[in-house]
Amino acid sequence: MGQQQADAALIPLVEFSDPRVSKIYGLTPDRETLDILTRAANQKGVQVFAKVLCGDPGKKLTEAVQRIPLQWLVVGNRGLSTVKRVLMGSVSTYVVNHAACPVTVVRENMVPTAVQEMRASCGMVADGEK
Repeated sequence: MGQQQADAALIPLVEFSDPRVSKIYGLTPDRETLDILTRAANQKGVQVFAKVLCGDPGKKLTEAVQRIPLQWLVVGNRGLSTVKRVLMGSVSTYVVNHAACPVTVVRENMVPTAVQEMRASCGMVADGEK
């Protein structure tokens, strides 16, 4: 698959959740994440799309925000050290500074808490939880 095909892909989450569709793009989506997003979207009555982007992540995300357009973007943060961030750059910092919409950055160590909150808001209970 060429980069142009991947850049053109705007796939409804329902279709992207189908393993046959994600296989076309050479992806293995996280099932739990897809389930949470699907339930949250259904409960809130919003449409969620998955978009396959190839290239520099910061630039591709900010370009996508301008084209789609988004009302809000949530990105992760791996918590790079200052030296690594200076040498390699930070995708989340780039997106915060260049995106045309509000951006929320979720720190890596906060992901379990954020996932638990999303699951709770969707009425989902994890194994071992009550």
